[in-house]
This record gives sequence, structure tokens and C-alpha cells, in this order.
Amino acid sequence: PHAVAYISLTVSNEMDAVKEALRGTLDSVTPQFLLTWDLSTTIQDKVARKAPILQHILRCASQTECAIERNKIKDSSTACNVIITQLASQCSHHSIFLTVPFTLFVWTNGASKQTIEALYKCGLCISFTSLLTLLEKLAAHCLEHAQVARQPHMMCYDNINISTLIFVEQRSDAPTKVQSGTFAILYEVRNGNRDHMRLSPMLNRALNATPLTFNTDVRPTLNQMSSFLSQLRIHIIDILLETCSNFKNYERPDVLQHSERRKMPEGY
Repeated sequence: PHAVAYISLTVSNEMDAVKEALRGTLDSVTPQFLLTWDLSTTIQDKVARKAPILQHILRCASQTECAIERNKIKDSSTACNVIITQLASQCSHHSIFLTVPFTLFVWTNGASKQTIEALYKCGLCISFTSLLTLLEKLAAHCLEHAQVARQPHMMCYDNINISTLIFVEQRSDAPTKVQSGTFAILYEVRNGNRDHMRLSPMLNRALNATPLTFNTDVRPTLNQMSSFLSQLRIHIIDILLETCSNFKNYERPDVLQHSERRKMPEGY
């Protein structure tokens, strides 16, 4: 009984540390946070190091001693750490630094509301209502960033296909099963120079442009042909080293590096 009580107290203290490491609010989840978030780093730094005893207990429960010794490929560490995050979510709904990114992952891959709600009950996701709130907050962050952006940027268009549910009411004015369209995207131009983006020089050059000819504009130059042959040789050797059993013991030498083409100017 004393050993069980001691282990229980230790696990409880570890879970308090895990909950604190995963603690956050929907306001703390920003586009910048999602761009830098990494599953391995989150599990290793915020889960595995905070709960070594609980992780060891789960690993013993998930694998036999024979499997641990013989199986060098299958590892249960990730599954055990995810179970710990599920327990943290069960203890506190503020433990969101794994459930929120995972919810966005399954939602962007087409998971239904029922699926997300089921995963929420399992402690792997946030609720669907919280997901809608999070999407509104992320959209507001993106709009704010686009509005206050004073650095050079460019606008592009991309295609979008929206598939509606099969349970949509069948009527004459009902939306189609799949709706297609385009939407605008703003991209930052890193280290952009405004003088290089002036429209008048581009228009003047287009008006004064000479007709294209095969010999001067289409036919590769000697430098381009030499670069192409060099790249082709490297690709062929790489395929031999990768697929041919006779070259399995050969290491890739340093000379098989692609030549630099169109080097970026200074300051970019």
C-alpha cells in the first residue's frame, strides 16, 4: 500500500507539471505559434521530461520486455506521451498546446464535426465549438497582420473547391455539392526593394521589347548546356547509388554537389 501511495503521489505531481507545461488559452494560439509548433519538440520538452515515471509505467504496459529487446523499429514512446497529454486534457481543459494543433490538423484533412467531438471526448481534440472560436481568432490575426503590413507584399490568386455535406436539403435553389472558385492571398516580399516593383519601368520595357527569336531567346547557351549536363550526370549517379545493389557500399562524395545557378543578389 505504501508503494502504491508513493507512486500515485509521484504521478500526480508529474501530471501537475505536464498540465502547467501544456497550459494555454485560445488567445495564445496565433499563426506565429502554429508556424513554429513541432510535435516532437512539444512531446519531448513538455511531456517526456515532465513525467518520466508515468512514461516508464506506460511503456511497460505497452510493450513486453521481449518486444523492447527485439523490436528496434516500433517504438511506443509517442503513443505513451500522447496518452499523457490525453490525461492532462482530462484533468484540465486549459492543456491545449497539443490538442489545438491536432484539432486543426484533423479539421484541415476533412474530419467531420462528429469525428472531432468524438476525439474531444477522448482528450485528443478541443470541442467543435472551441474550434470555430479558434478559427475566428486566427482569421482576425491574419487580417490584422495583412492590414498593418507596411512592408512590400504581393497578391496572388488560388483555386478553391468546397464540398458540402450530403445532408444538404435537396431543393431547386440549394447549393451544389461542390462549389469552385478563387480567392486572393497576400504574400510578404522578404527584403523587397520598392524601386524594383515600380510599374512604369515594366510597362516601358514591355512596349519597347523586341520580338523573340530562337537563336537568341530560346536556344540554350553554352553555359546553360554545361550546367544541364552537370546536373544530369549528378542525377544519374544518385539514382545508381540509391537503386543499384552494386553501389550500395559507396558513399556520396562531395563532388556530387549541384552547381550554383542564379545566385541571389546581396541583401536578399
